[in-house]
Amino acid sequence: YKVETASYDATEGHSSGGFANVSLKGGQNQFHGGAFGSYQNPTLNTSFWHTGTAAPAKSVWLREGADLGGPIWHDRLFFFGGYEHSREATPNVVSQPVPSVAERSGNFSELYALDTKHPAGATNLYQIFDPTSGHTVIGGVCGSGKTCTVRNPITGNILTRPIDPIAAKALAYYPLPNSGTGFYSYSGAEPNYYYAYVARIDTALTKKQSLFGHWVASRRLQPGKNAYFGLASGTNLAYLNKGAALGYTYTITPATVLDAHATWTRFVNTSFIASQGLLNATNIGMPSYLVNGLGDYANAFPRIDITGYTSLAPENGVVSHDDVTLGSVQLSHLFGNHFLRGGVELRLYDTNAGITTQSNGRYQNTGNYTTGNSSLSAPTSGLGLAQFEYGIPSSSAITIKATSPSVPAIWPSGCRTTGRQARS
Repeated sequence: YKVETASYDATEGHSSGGFANVSLKGGQNQFHGGAFGSYQNPTLNTSFWHTGTAAPAKSVWLREGADLGGPIWHDRLFFFGGYEHSREATPNVVSQPVPSVAERSGNFSELYALDTKHPAGATNLYQIFDPTSGHTVIGGVCGSGKTCTVRNPITGNILTRPIDPIAAKALAYYPLPNSGTGFYSYSGAEPNYYYAYVARIDTALTKKQSLFGHWVASRRLQPGKNAYFGLASGTNLAYLNKGAALGYTYTITPATVLDAHATWTRFVNTSFIASQGLLNATNIGMPSYLVNGLGDYANAFPRIDITGYTSLAPENGVVSHDDVTLGSVQLSHLFGNHFLRGGVELRLYDTNAGITTQSNGRYQNTGNYTTGNSSLSAPTSGLGLAQFEYGIPSSSAITIKATSPSVPAIWPSGCRTTGRQARS
């Protein structure tokens, strides 16, 4: 390979700065090959120092590969192939705020201690108010001449009504705190699988003409990324790439060479919620019309946002695949200490993409309905969860998106000519 930086010649376009120009190795008249392997035994590794005993974590690493090249027909036809595979798991160390044991049962009295300037009761910043007790008031706490909804405080910050059944089922997907009050430490070693292989054939048509073809493919799979709450969080990522190339070289004279290339490359990127096809809104008691008939991406655990706590389930997904097709012809000539090259290139970009944001539904609970009145903003802890346990979300949405249609774009590179003084 060769790393090139500006200023490079006119054949290298559609980029700025530096880039790596890679040429795949071909076979020869002798057989050559190799193999390698690397394994990092996790039993010999120490845990990450900052995870403590609550969530021990160790890295895992395994990589192996091989290549082989040689003749198929002596002096005329050659092959080369290579394969690489790796499996690794790096701990994802995070500490997430989750509902405490008391809060899950409707007891929010521990919130009073967060406001050190006011006693427990209606003047405390973390006092929770009954969202069902709202009544309209003009002036007073609403401001002179203003109208707002005023609510009654909940005695002791302890909910007296049963927790909404949907909220109760959803809260069961939160793990219990294991690191201090209200925090869950996670350090799961999340897997990352990768493989790639290449195959190349070269043939000498005549003493002056040669032809090659190659195929490359790779896949990277990351299941359960950020899956700190099991299936109620995390995404599955997959990257699938493949490409083919055909090249022809004609040495017209020792100083004049004609090159022609045709290539095709596909890049596929998919990201979807880990619970897709395994859990959905009906598992926590939501109606089936939020899932049925709305496509595969609706068939996943809904995103639930509660201010002050880590959300249940992500909402974002990506489905895209891009094809790049290229054809080029160029003629190079060396005369004296000077080098001249010119040619033409045509590229076709074909893009298909879609984003599945909110296809599984999103339900936000900010605590704006459990404040003392509708003109106040809720603090960052507790009130949103109390509102959720009442079953009254601040907002909800579900988005139906179709994958974007194919959008082709042709980039004719036109004729390019470049010249430079040859190095002696």
